[in-house]
Amino acid sequence: MAEPRTVTVYFDYKSPYAYLAKDLAYDLERDFPVRVDWLPYVLDIPSFLGSARVDDSGRVLEEERNAHQWRRVRYSYMDCRRRLDGRCRRAHRPG
Repeated sequence: MAEPRTVTVYFDYKSPYAYLAKDLAYDLERDFPVRVDWLPYVLDIPSFLGSARVDDSGRVLEEERNAHQWRRVRYSYMDCRRRLDGRCRRAHRPG
């Protein structure tokens, strides 16, 4: 039997889109003769979406985000929650 091919998956643990994509990578490994090699990395989100720090209840403690950046962040999480419909998981909503 031939060695399985390796599929490299670059994964940012803070990205809601990466969270959604991980199941597809697991499906690849299950359904095809491939081995997934997970390589974590960090997107520089503050460079294009600003940054914010919230407490456990979601209250914003510090922020370096304008209104447009907040809309983009909220849309990203809304988009991910929409894609999670029908699954038992929930994406945390920031601020």
